[in-house]
Amino acid sequence: MKLSLYKQLVRDGEDSEALYNPGEMGAKLFDVKTEGMLRLSPDFNSTLCMLSVNNLGCLIYVIKPLFSRQGDYRAMVAAVPRQVALAAANDLPTIVRDMGETLLRDADPIGLAHWFQRDYPEQDFAWDMPGRRNRYAYRLYKGNGAATLLGAALLQDSYRDYEGVFILPDNMRNIVRQEAMDDLTTTKTPQAAIVIPPMEQCRQAGCSPAIDGKDFDQPVLRHVGETVKITLQREGCVDLDTKVKVTSTLERPNLPDILNWQLKVHTYCFDIVGEDGQPIKDGKAKLEIAELTGINKREQYFAVPEAKARKAHLTVAHEGYETKNLIADLTKLSKESPLTIKLKRERRKTTYKIAGSKVTFELERTDEEAAQSPLPDYEVGDIKGQVVTLRRKASGRKNGKKDTKTTGRATLADMQEGEDGQQDERRRKPFKVSKWAIYRLAAGLVTGLIIGLAAGWWVGARHGEQTVREEMEQQRIAQEERERQEADSLMHLAIVNYLDSVPNWKQKEMDSLFNGKLRGLYDALNTYDFATVQTRGEDLQLGESKQWQALDSVINLMNEKSQYKEKLLEITKNGEGDKKFFSPDGTITFATLFTKLEEARNQADSSK
Repeated sequence: MKLSLYKQLVRDGEDSEALYNPGEMGAKLFDVKTEGMLRLSPDFNSTLCMLSVNNLGCLIYVIKPLFSRQGDYRAMVAAVPRQVALAAANDLPTIVRDMGETLLRDADPIGLAHWFQRDYPEQDFAWDMPGRRNRYAYRLYKGNGAATLLGAALLQDSYRDYEGVFILPDNMRNIVRQEAMDDLTTTKTPQAAIVIPPMEQCRQAGCSPAIDGKDFDQPVLRHVGETVKITLQREGCVDLDTKVKVTSTLERPNLPDILNWQLKVHTYCFDIVGEDGQPIKDGKAKLEIAELTGINKREQYFAVPEAKARKAHLTVAHEGYETKNLIADLTKLSKESPLTIKLKRERRKTTYKIAGSKVTFELERTDEEAAQSPLPDYEVGDIKGQVVTLRRKASGRKNGKKDTKTTGRATLADMQEGEDGQQDERRRKPFKVSKWAIYRLAAGLVTGLIIGLAAGWWVGARHGEQTVREEMEQQRIAQEERERQEADSLMHLAIVNYLDSVPNWKQKEMDSLFNGKLRGLYDALNTYDFATVQTRGEDLQLGESKQWQALDSVINLMNEKSQYKEKLLEITKNGEGDKKFFSPDGTITFATLFTKLEEARNQADSSK
């Protein structure tokens, strides 16, 4: 690509003509308003130099003032396309000097032809221009400073903000209208450089480069000594920044050998649900990823090293739920394919107290379960932390009608049965009390009181104080026995309710709850010790439990033939050597246990 040369005459208007290599930049020539920028006298016998940059390149004006009228001048303008500005930098100071001498001598511009016949290598780059510009600036130099300003430092960022910049020797300071122009004399003028985008390296790395938020897909103009930050962008990853120090006028940066990408793991990649599979809406789950390096709250994502994302360690916590730890491949997650994390309700030890008695027992319960009575005919009266007080439900009528709601089991204290197995109907019959009956009852009470006092005096006098203490001790023992029986009945009812309402029996719970009454039962079930299982069931009177009835029935079938037990141990995968057990994790799911027992019987029968 060649430079272009134009001649210009400003006198009663502006007139220009291409001398060498006309092109697009000819349309960028304009009338330089020297009269508003400079104070020129008729004895001025030198030339002026002014630069004007645009999106196509740079125009270098060499102006000879004409004093026919203020503001008139004759000029030669070298058009330097941006693609060859750096390649021609060494020649430009001499070209500008020769242009000035040609104007002063009014010589034929043919002597300049050789400069504009040269073909310079092209190197394009992006160079954005600001909007409308209508202000000028000046820059003063000393000695041979013009050679630098018109050569290697031709393309300066500071020049883009002005319509034109006068490059003047320091001895012309007095002609500058300083109030009309900005002074750029002390502004730094680093050597321009072109930075080439590392497109092939980025293609191999599966990313794209950017600088200052714009795609870096073509060379950009920078300066020698500048540090350029290149941002590497990859779909689904956090932007990766790498810095390059510009050391030459044509800089080809190299990317690091290893790019440590951080994967963007958005919050929408996780569905936190309860045991029923429904999203947990109350409160917020706390998700922790052991490998994360950062959190972006605005865009709602976690930054996780890609190298560790395939086996990331996750911890999910939510108030009222058990904390869950898991390992997940985060690289496969998306909005369309999220990871569903199911949380179990947290079960904590809850102490139940029966109001009006000394009965207490413990259960592993969720917060919702703790607020529900585990015993029929009892309701929750008070909750303080993990201590729940139960009270007997009020008997009688609801909304004028009898309460016919029943659990299907006999109540312990307020349900009495006669010999025929039916509730005593006499307790249910309504009755009326007359005034005469009340008078007779009062008289009887008074008479009884008098007789009782007399009898008490007589007993005390006859048998003495020792006899009275013995009777009081017997009453105390009888009262404690009644309380013990009631406590045993309530505990028995709590055990039956636990067996029927909890689908998964856990060794930890069975050994520790209900004052240890179920301790050892889990081990007997887990090792298929059917004899111990049935013996414990009889001792605890578990026949009222529907789930226990089903288990007992299946065990009876298993006991019919020894082959059934042998087949069961044969197909059992858990355990080592002769020791076989059903569950290795401390939990027995009875639906699965029943299936295993039936499977053993079916296989034994079919192998005949």
